[in-house]
Amino acid sequence: MSWEGGLAAQTVLTGLAALFVYLLLRRQRRGFGTLEERAKLRTLAFATSTLRTLRTLRGGLSGADAGRVLAEVAEQAGAAAVAL
Repeated sequence: MSWEGGLAAQTVLTGLAALFVYLLLRRQRRGFGTLEERAKLRTLAFATSTLRTLRTLRGGLSGADAGRVLAEVAEQAGAAAVAL
């Protein structure tokens, strides 16, 4: 291969690498959508976990069940403390 062919191959590979980095950075910048979309996603996740805890509470509320439910609700809500 002549040096011109090597230079052309290197130019093409450099261009492809630059395109890959550009697409990767563009995807990271976009993230998970708008602030409103992220809030909807958090709300749906919280509702799903609430349904799971309701199944736990169907048989009644014991101290152990309350501790599990409250810990999960505090984690999902991002709160320092919750009360039932």
